[in-house]
Amino acid sequence: MVKKIAGATETMNRKTRAVITSGQELRGIGTPELIRTLGIGNSTFYARKQNTDDFRLGDIRRMARVLDLTDQDIITIVRGK
Repeated sequence: MVKKIAGATETMNRKTRAVITSGQELRGIGTPELIRTLGIGNSTFYARKQNTDDFRLGDIRRMARVLDLTDQDIITIVRGK
């Protein structure tokens, strides 16, 4: 089977998901705790994590604080680089 090459948007989504997941792992914060901190529902969180363009500025700010994200991590989330 031929492996599909990810487009630019999917690549940015993957980078954002990786930043969030690594932040959770490093801080020992589970997904339910992160969802409570963000103040959104489970389905909303997973939908936004799937299509990371849907994260709101407040979500990013709270994640940056709770996950103690570096400036580079935040740039990766915002710019996908």
